[in-house]
Amino acid sequence: TGFAALVAQPDALRDTIARRCARRGWDAWIEPLTRWAKDFLVTDFALPSTAKQGATSFRLATLAEAIPEMEFWIAASDVDATELDRVVRAHTLDAAERPALAPAMLNGMLKGFIDLVFEHGGRYYVLDWKSNHLGYAPSDYGPAGLQAAMAEHSYHLQYLLYALAVDRYLRHRVPGYRHDTHFGGVLYLFVR
Repeated sequence: TGFAALVAQPDALRDTIARRCARRGWDAWIEPLTRWAKDFLVTDFALPSTAKQGATSFRLATLAEAIPEMEFWIAASDVDATELDRVVRAHTLDAAERPALAPAMLNGMLKGFIDLVFEHGGRYYVLDWKSNHLGYAPSDYGPAGLQAAMAEHSYHLQYLLYALAVDRYLRHRVPGYRHDTHFGGVLYLFVR
């Protein structure tokens, strides 16, 4: 439907939420979830500043170009998971401790779906929704809690695969594509 259409048609948004809640017997959640979704679609989300672009933000409802659930395939031929893990750990999350990948040789195709790829200000971003429960207090969702969740669930490897997939996609679709100019980064949005 598109984010802007949902904001413009609040009855359709409520109907969609009501149908899904009714299937689970969650009728009491229809109104709170509808209010939350309306607010969520018009919330300003911060984007990291760069040398070429100062601090900026975006709203889902105003995105002109967005691809939900972008499917990708990446070929893997004799990829040593232990070596891949070593390199990825050394260069992500400030080399924070995290569970190691199991030893394996990867051969074949890695298939995945990226929650959302969008363009803002001439740069393309990956946005991945997470619903991890990190605790009951808002402080549990601060930088330390988010960093720990990223490490514990190997999201660092996930975001590198997503970045590779989007980079390959954009090389074929954006005239004069340059990674440093056009790729904005990967955002993880914990929606608890």
